[in-house]
Amino acid sequence: MSLLLEMLWKRNLLSPSEVNSSAIKINEHENIVAALVEKHPHVTEDEILRILSEEFDVPFEELSNEMIESSAIGYVDYDLAKKYCVCPVKMKNNELHIAVNDIMNVQRLDMLRFITGMK
Repeated sequence: MSLLLEMLWKRNLLSPSEVNSSAIKINEHENIVAALVEKHPHVTEDEILRILSEEFDVPFEELSNEMIESSAIGYVDYDLAKKYCVCPVKMKNNELHIAVNDIMNVQRLDMLRFITGMK
């Protein structure tokens, strides 16, 4: 059982049978959150992202409510942002804050740290 499926099951958002049927299909998708919402429309993207935010201790913010600072934009060029599906949002305490569509993709975050030289 994937970590995310286990989180959803523990919060009673998915039944054991839904978890079992999802496990096979999710591995076929690059974006696990989108795959889960497609497979289980009663679980919203917002619910999943908030759970991930809690579990990984990463702030959850609606990007539409967040002002994107122009100073952050220069740290990630357009092609890189498009390739990794990220949006630089702000600089704070010498850390680059980015919006991502999948916080479980640690390899992508590590690659961005390496490329940008930022935390």
